[in-house]
Amino acid sequence: MAGQHMEREGRYTETHMTPLERDELILKLHKQGWSQRQIARKVGMTQPAIKYAIDRQTGKQRSRAKYEVCDGCGGNFTKDQLGSGLCADCEHGL
Repeated sequence: MAGQHMEREGRYTETHMTPLERDELILKLHKQGWSQRQIARKVGMTQPAIKYAIDRQTGKQRSRAKYEVCDGCGGNFTKDQLGSGLCADCEHGL
């Protein structure tokens, strides 16, 4: 495992790119149709890091929360159950 870590560490230092240049290359390759895994190998990063970089550059919001709080009653509901920030019971009460 230590050898694999050293190899990965070496890939990061070989590129000699600034973070801005790296992000521009990631987006360019993505637009050309490269897979996230292919880009990761080329740039020397992990596939999840590439996904995060693409999402960040394209303005896609990352949301890991499964539930949201209703603005009316304060109850927890899944995102599809809250239309305008209110649950169905609170919307009918308006």
